[in-house]
Amino acid sequence: MQGNFLFSNQPKGKVLLLTHRTADPDAICSAAFLKTVFANKTVEIGVPDNINAPAKHIAEQLEIIYIINPDLSRFDSIVLVEASTAEMLGSLAGSFKDFKGTKFLVGHHSNYSHAEIPEKNKSVDAKAVSTTELLYRLYKKEKYKFKPVQASLLALGLIADSAQFLNATSQTFLSMHDLLEKSQYSYNELLALLSQRQDFGSKIAGLKSLRSLSVWGLGGFTAVTLSNPSDTAILDNLIFLGADIVAGLTIHEKYKQVVLTVHAGNYWTAQTNLDLSKTVFKNLAHTFSGSFGGHAAVGSLSCSAQ
Repeated sequence: MQGNFLFSNQPKGKVLLLTHRTADPDAICSAAFLKTVFANKTVEIGVPDNINAPAKHIAEQLEIIYIINPDLSRFDSIVLVEASTAEMLGSLAGSFKDFKGTKFLVGHHSNYSHAEIPEKNKSVDAKAVSTTELLYRLYKKEKYKFKPVQASLLALGLIADSAQFLNATSQTFLSMHDLLEKSQYSYNELLALLSQRQDFGSKIAGLKSLRSLSVWGLGGFTAVTLSNPSDTAILDNLIFLGADIVAGLTIHEKYKQVVLTVHAGNYWTAQTNLDLSKTVFKNLAHTFSGSFGGHAAVGSLSCSAQ
């Protein structure tokens, strides 16, 4: 685990908690938790470009206020939440690079390319299943007294990023046990918060994205590939349906980027003993001159489409 600025070197002035593009529940819940911790400061949550459907549903239900594409120049400090590479900041990548204030980073991915952020301003642990689990461990170590809403936020992110415990460790279950005891919600109620009723357009887009689905036998494993999935949550859903590993390729014409995302189930991870991010995507990033991120069971690669 690197650094612990959350206690020794906190952000000053007006603070922006900036997630990655297409913020997911772990990112939005981590940012919302930190906003409650920094309650004595002027703090806002920013999301580059868009937020995914489950995270948006949580934000609506728990009244989490966030700004899409905030003006970074309005802030004195920026804390990156789960944004491991500049590419993950989407249209705000350039603005962040030019930002003159103090920069911080918190996350659980195994690779970070923000060399300009000093180590003392980072809290990173690739062994954590989610950023919310990392935050729980950090604050638990400091004997922090979690409020029910704070425990609920951390639990939601942990459930989501562990794919409802498909990628859990023994520490994950211990963390979840404590968070459930402190949360104002039961486990079923937390699951309901993660399950949003999609509008008609979203349903159609999600189902249409499955038209490109192909199923393969790969050395005794079931592998699924699809192009332009409407949401990365679809990859986890296919794991639940029996796939051992799922790969989705998305072309972002607006940003001239190609993004490959791979999710793996526990069986594949245990049998192959491969860390997707470190073992697979690190080499792919070198070969294709792209940037990578993720952890053992989830990996992504962003490359220029030019």
